[in-house]
Amino acid sequence: MSRGAMFILFAFLTLSSFQSALGGSLLFDDCPSGSSGEVLDVRVTDCSEDFCDLVLGTKVMVEIDFIPSASLETLNTEVYGIISGVYNKYEDVPKDTCSTLANGFACPLEAGVMATYAFEADVREEYPAIPSITVEWSLKDDQDNSEICFQALAALIEGLPK
Repeated sequence: MSRGAMFILFAFLTLSSFQSALGGSLLFDDCPSGSSGEVLDVRVTDCSEDFCDLVLGTKVMVEIDFIPSASLETLNTEVYGIISGVYNKYEDVPKDTCSTLANGFACPLEAGVMATYAFEADVREEYPAIPSITVEWSLKDDQDNSEICFQALAALIEGLPK
């Protein structure tokens, strides 16, 4: 697996976990490219408010509450890890966003009605430790336009010795 794909995986895996284990809301910024919908809240397992330490060899849950700007039959997920300005695509996230909606939400989504996306992932032990990564998470419509897009700070770190 490429170094870029690894860092993207770790960043987004941090955003994923069971709701009961989720920490507080994570600070995030809208993507520079913009989006038409609104991100209300991002929760990631064991993350502080402003930063996610993703521990290699663990699982994390990411939950995103959002409001779509339009009625949507389909949505596709794209996740990138950005290191020194280089975008590395995380390939382990399911592309079909509708299959990962939580709390009873399903496609089609209604414009202006909040929905929740949830994804649980492994932060693979074989990934390299990376002290600072910007994770970019985007949900795109069938025309490849960003419905929501945000960036958050993360790090891939080694866990305690066994």
